[in-house]
Amino acid sequence: MRLLSPSRHRVAIAAILIGLAFALFNQLGVPLRASHGARVTADEPFYLLTTVSLIEDGDLDLANDYEQRRYRAYYDHLEDLWRQSAPTPDGRLLSPHNLGTSLFILPAYALGGLDGVKRFLALLGGITIAFTFLLAWRATGDLRASFLAATLLGISAPVFVYSTQIYPESPAALLIAVSLWLLLGSRRDWRGALWLALAANGLIWLGAKYGVVASALVLAGLVRLDNRARLLLLGLLVPTTAAYAWFHLSTYGGLTPYAVNALYAGNDTASLLGLHLEIRNRLYRLAGLWADGEFGLIRWAPILLLALPALPVLARRSGPERWMLPAIFGSQFLVAVFLSITMRGWWFPGRMVVAVLPLLAVPLAEAIHLAQGRRWLAALVAGLGLYTLGVTLALREAASAELVALAVDPFALPWRPFQLAAGLFPVYTVYQASTWILTAAWTLAAITLVLLGFRLTRNVPLSALNPSRPENIPAGASGEVER
Repeated sequence: MRLLSPSRHRVAIAAILIGLAFALFNQLGVPLRASHGARVTADEPFYLLTTVSLIEDGDLDLANDYEQRRYRAYYDHLEDLWRQSAPTPDGRLLSPHNLGTSLFILPAYALGGLDGVKRFLALLGGITIAFTFLLAWRATGDLRASFLAATLLGISAPVFVYSTQIYPESPAALLIAVSLWLLLGSRRDWRGALWLALAANGLIWLGAKYGVVASALVLAGLVRLDNRARLLLLGLLVPTTAAYAWFHLSTYGGLTPYAVNALYAGNDTASLLGLHLEIRNRLYRLAGLWADGEFGLIRWAPILLLALPALPVLARRSGPERWMLPAIFGSQFLVAVFLSITMRGWWFPGRMVVAVLPLLAVPLAEAIHLAQGRRWLAALVAGLGLYTLGVTLALREAASAELVALAVDPFALPWRPFQLAAGLFPVYTVYQASTWILTAAWTLAAITLVLLGFRLTRNVPLSALNPSRPENIPAGASGEVER
């Protein structure tokens, strides 16, 4: 199939339009409550309290912030804010979370308080969707399919919700999306090295849980960049990594802030890793993160299923996306499976993998491209897309009416189609015959969709699956790209 190559001008306009559209769409999430008793809950109040302490006192010690109940500026629960931390040996009370998020939202909080932070994050979510579109276009060369793929991701409930939740997920998603967009490009000079150093440092300061995916990005950069850029990247990372280690050891007594968590106080970094890492008892998450009836991604965004038929297309590619996308996505997914203490926390579903969801825009765009000329597949894309949008809009309506709370019981969403579909999903809290039957059924469905992708592309020549790189098309060109 032949596609008209859009000029960079058209691509830039499309990116701006989709970014603005989702910056506005995400504003719908600003007033929604995380719990029935408060607008923010779980870890959110503690990111905010560190921000308040930095603004008011210029330090990280929360002891006097608790005494003066400064959290009342954003925490509207009837009870006082609980304490997540144990005091350090010198008497300080520190938040057990990496400092990056609190610093990142500080200007927005100083200007607009809680609403200012949420509106800022909503805007950031729009920018992330813009780069999600650019990433998909750079990998596929299909403007329309990439635009639709980014749109479908943007309207999904996990992406929508985390665009206004005060967690590191949304900033991390932007850093990762921009990094992949750059790494798939033709420029491999010092600018790529500078950005990767910034992104890797940004990710690790946002959360220790992003250390693995940050390392994967750096390794990808060492493969893709030229020799001078590699040296620059390493030269930047050595001192910044040392500075990170020094700050955390001197401030928290360990390489992560978890060392001051009330649950883990007294454990060194090695002990904390041992407490978090588990293999055998977490294998169920390989399916559960996708298909769990409450916390599974497919439950909230069934459009993601369409990434599966596109996997054979990516596997046959000769470009760097063939290995780079699975490596980056897989690194964070394995952290979610084996390092995260729980899959079912006091948060909206998808938290542990939402930072790498933009990467799925590439296989989604390929699936949409496969649907061109195939009415049954186009109907499936449309049906799953409309249902995904329906879930998000119904969730927004129910949370606005306080029928559900985003971080407590979103799976009690009263939208009838959502409830009717509940029986299709296993819930990995009670293990019975139906749990294993449904798990097997979803596994078989996933395999079937991948095999479908093989069938749809088995007669397609390799040259059609490896289009000319979009970034090599001159600005304003009107030539055609083989697909």
